[in-house]
Amino acid sequence: MPEFDVSKAKGAIFALKKEIAERERERLGGGARGRHGRDVRRFQPDDRIHEIGPPLVDPALRGRPFAVWDFRNGNNAAFLVFTEVSEEWSAASFTIDEKFGSDFHQHDQITYYFFWQNDAGRDVVVNIQSALIIDTFCRISADNGLIRSPFWGGSTNGKARVIVTAELAAMEWWNQPPTQAPAQPSGRQEARDESISGGFFLDSAQNIPISKETYYLHHDGLSVPANGVVVTEVSLNFYYSGHDGGFGCDYLPEHQNHWTICPYVHFELT
Repeated sequence: MPEFDVSKAKGAIFALKKEIAERERERLGGGARGRHGRDVRRFQPDDRIHEIGPPLVDPALRGRPFAVWDFRNGNNAAFLVFTEVSEEWSAASFTIDEKFGSDFHQHDQITYYFFWQNDAGRDVVVNIQSALIIDTFCRISADNGLIRSPFWGGSTNGKARVIVTAELAAMEWWNQPPTQAPAQPSGRQEARDESISGGFFLDSAQNIPISKETYYLHHDGLSVPANGVVVTEVSLNFYYSGHDGGFGCDYLPEHQNHWTICPYVHFELT
């Protein structure tokens, strides 16, 4: 069973993020090509898993992530301003200010990473719970157009859309390279979905405040082999797209900052 080495985790996680981003680009472009022949072990426990030994009732709580990173389209980014990590809670401050003169499709992430190892001496099934607090002030903008949209299209008015989500993903470290467990609906909460179009002579902009809102996330029924390691990713996501527009996150006037806070990840053995 591969050991978890924090010093080597960054490269493996970055490689997995790039692979996931590439599959997403292929999907948007007309169909993914699959895992390129990669051997993925989707672990299936013995049917007698609940009959082996006493039940594990003590939950494992991880309050301190081993890393807080930012990504843009699966690549390392540079919009994190400040991070604070502690056993009680961890937070990240960030600044995003993007403007585009053509088509754009971006995915920005602020991510918290936690790891947990199954040291029960047997196969287990684990439920993972977490929460993400979002406290920020976003905006989308769209450029004006000199040509009104005729009935057949062809307008020069800009357009922009942003979807803001909190998400939880589980990485299966017993596979090498690591793989990501299939997503569950309970691992994604949508905070906002806003769109805007530019005016005829004037640019358009829309403010999107998200003030101290909490989003609860969980991934249930993950089968983990003995000594297997689970790396949990809790993330704030901005999916923004359109043409001749932009997206940004500014300071909340009353708070003088913008944050995402991840207070904990809870591993419950069943």
